[in-house]
Amino acid sequence: YESLQWLDQLGCKNLKTPRPLSICREQKIYCMEYVTGSPIDELVAKRRWQELSVACGLAGEALAAMHNQWTDRWGPFPVDEIIADIRTVSWGLASKSITQLYSLMTNLRGKQVAFGQAYMDYKPANILYDDERIALVDPPEQHCRHGILLWDLAVFQHGLESAFFKLQCRRPATTTRRIADECL
Repeated sequence: YESLQWLDQLGCKNLKTPRPLSICREQKIYCMEYVTGSPIDELVAKRRWQELSVACGLAGEALAAMHNQWTDRWGPFPVDEIIADIRTVSWGLASKSITQLYSLMTNLRGKQVAFGQAYMDYKPANILYDDERIALVDPPEQHCRHGILLWDLAVFQHGLESAFFKLQCRRPATTTRRIADECL
């Protein structure tokens, strides 16, 4: 409920914020205004490339505005902590995956990244596009997880790539890599 009010005050001109209508704190339920639009991943499935490009740009602007508010510090990418976490994973990884991961971690060592409140659920399926504006179906929680803000971008990218993969499986002759790269 408060997140909807916060989003409205963010000042992102192409971000439509549904008005909060009521709240029942005991059940942790709120009611908000109905918002029209197509989820960004649906734009991929329906091959609406022009709208997809605009929607992804707007989603990036909205995320940047949120991250500008949420960034509390810059610091080195926590390579050692992530490697330690990976080593504790019980299901294990294939040796090729481990090699790729360690290579990636080596490249990220010492890189400066933003830390702060992460949205955690910034998926194309949760972002509606309609008439040159976007709306967030699942607004960010206040006081959600603190972490690396690149996480939100990775979640969005993964969701968009999954939508393109599904399209490619349904229509194998379609070449969508250029469009996917442009949108990301």
